[in-house]
Amino acid sequence: MIQNQFGVNIKRIRSDNGKEFFNHVITPFCEKEGIIHESSCVKTPQQNGIAERKNGHLLDQTRALLFQNNVPKYLWGEVVLTATYLINRLPSRVLELRSPMDILSSFYPNISTTNNLVPQIFECVSFVHIHSQGRGKLDPKALKCVFVGDVTFHEGKAYFTQPYLQGESLSEDKSNSLETLILPNLEMNSHEINSREGMVGNESKNEALVEDRFGNE
Repeated sequence: MIQNQFGVNIKRIRSDNGKEFFNHVITPFCEKEGIIHESSCVKTPQQNGIAERKNGHLLDQTRALLFQNNVPKYLWGEVVLTATYLINRLPSRVLELRSPMDILSSFYPNISTTNNLVPQIFECVSFVHIHSQGRGKLDPKALKCVFVGDVTFHEGKAYFTQPYLQGESLSEDKSNSLETLILPNLEMNSHEINSREGMVGNESKNEALVEDRFGNE
């Protein structure tokens, strides 16, 4: 991906000695492509400091989002992606108050780093349009959901529904509004998780696709 998107070749990578990095797939690939794969010494994370520090930074931001909004732990994946999205777009003192995406765009101006969708606040309430194929003529045209992040490979956004949200009536004064929502800190078992539905919406067309985000992955 780096070679195709940015026109540069990877010459050297560094990691720890985990089996996810040294195995029968990655090792032959590096040898074939002429990539030098360096590893840190056993129990010496200091030799892999950049990656270790960034992992710590990412976990700090993830925990902040989880605790501040009482987000259930089964949404940890969406929270990690949101934390990464924010880190890449917020100013950094190390970069002289520029964001990583700003730095990247200055080197590769032709690479698109944003989509055309309106930014939303993580865990805000949203009303997502339901396709006509998924509703009857007298059913509501929108479903009250919670925004949980942007979709990586689609120009859309991911939404999540909860029973107490679905049970509420859609009032006219909130039909096009967003409001901050604090989710209840509920622990659910695997059966309950598989029974939940998510929403993936293409807001540029005011449409949404209903899919089982937990049962069909």
